[in-house]
Amino acid sequence: VEKLMSKNADHAEQPVVNYLLAAEAAQQRGDEARANQHLERAAELAENDPIPVEITRVRLQLARNENHAARHGVDRLLEIAPRHPEVLRLAEQAYIRTGAWGSLLDIIPSMAKADVGDEEQRDSLQRQAWIGLMDQARADQGSDGLKAWWKNQSRKTRQQVPLQVAMAEHLIECDDHDTAQSIILDGLKRQYDDRLVMVIPRLKTNNPEQIEKMLRQ
Repeated sequence: VEKLMSKNADHAEQPVVNYLLAAEAAQQRGDEARANQHLERAAELAENDPIPVEITRVRLQLARNENHAARHGVDRLLEIAPRHPEVLRLAEQAYIRTGAWGSLLDIIPSMAKADVGDEEQRDSLQRQAWIGLMDQARADQGSDGLKAWWKNQSRKTRQQVPLQVAMAEHLIECDDHDTAQSIILDGLKRQYDDRLVMVIPRLKTNNPEQIEKMLRQ
């Protein structure tokens, strides 16, 4: 494929496309030097439309696990093509691999507008990003970092049961059982949910009566 695409690429109707396909074919063979050659030739020919070249560059970087380089690449691409479906798909990969959870949350509305993934996939991504941010808050400042992060979230976010469960579990791991209990109680007051109840046996609080009273109601 690579030879076919690159052989007469300069004289083809779409020389840039041919070089980009040749670059990806070379990368699949594990020949990074040839892949780079084809990519740079495409870049020379594509002065007026750099987006396809930069998309391929990011694809190659992800294939090589050059994840931080890919992240910088998608950041630049999003500035010029914020709703390009392929750019958004690559951004999703790069942000997950580098733990750029805030950036991942930022692109989810654009993913919805560009029809990238379905609603269930985007909701799952959103939860993954929030839990990633929780992990970072806990790693940076323990229980205090978690509580500050939680306080900064919108009410709508704080009312999502999967996040309440994750938050309570993170707090229990930090030995902050009282705050974990208050989050579970807040969730159960809004509506009974087995996912919250399943966390209760792990709680070691000074006032278990509150939970017992709630469960009796």
